[in-house]
Amino acid sequence: MTPEKLNPYAAPEKVFRRPRIANEVIASLIAGGEIEIVECLDLAGPHLVGGKFRQRLNAEQAKRASEFGGDSLVFQSVLWWCLLFIPIRPLGVYVVLPYLDFDEKDFPKRYRAVRVDWDMWQIAVHYSFFIVFLAVILLGVLSALL
Repeated sequence: MTPEKLNPYAAPEKVFRRPRIANEVIASLIAGGEIEIVECLDLAGPHLVGGKFRQRLNAEQAKRASEFGGDSLVFQSVLWWCLLFIPIRPLGVYVVLPYLDFDEKDFPKRYRAVRVDWDMWQIAVHYSFFIVFLAVILLGVLSALL
């Protein structure tokens, strides 16, 4: 081996780049082109779960988003049909921009959303957490009965 390969201060050959949300999707969210308004209800109904690829908007985008009451944070989330906050069925994967005018007393919480391709890995992670949660609850009930 040559000394260059053993140098711990050498620049890495491969650099990990965090995936980012496409600029076209963010521009569509801010411009209000082909967006959907997603409303998350209280106990049952649609809920956004997860926050993959969170990123802050740049200064210009954040200023334009604030004009309609939007946050400066966008992320990818799965829209689930939930019953008592338990995810039952995925309805779609969205890149969302939350509205800032949310008051805890006022439901539903609103988001601007653009539908993107299904992220099956993100959905599988959500299902696995639900299965583990359900197993813990069932074991607790069974141990209480025995």
